[in-house]
Amino acid sequence: MKVLLTAINAKYIHSSLAIRYIYKNCQDLSCDIEMLEVSINNHLIDIANQIFDARPDILGISCYIWNIELVKQLLPLVHR
Repeated sequence: MKVLLTAINAKYIHSSLAIRYIYKNCQDLSCDIEMLEVSINNHLIDIANQIFDARPDILGISCYIWNIELVKQLLPLVHR
C-alpha cells in the first residue's frame, strides 16, 4: 500500500511539520509512505499531476487557512 502525505505550503521556504510528524510516526507500518510539498503558487493541474504520478492508495492532505480553497478545488480533480 502506498500513502502520499501532501502539504500545500504558503511559500517554498516554508516546510510542513504536520506531514513530517505523521511520516516519522508511521515508519513502523508496512507500507510505502512518501511526502509531497508544493506551494499555493503552483498551478492546480500541476499539483494534481504530481499526485497522479505518485499513484497513491491513500492520500493525506494537510489543510490550513491559507490553502483550504486550493484543497477544495483539488479534491474533485483527484477524486475523478
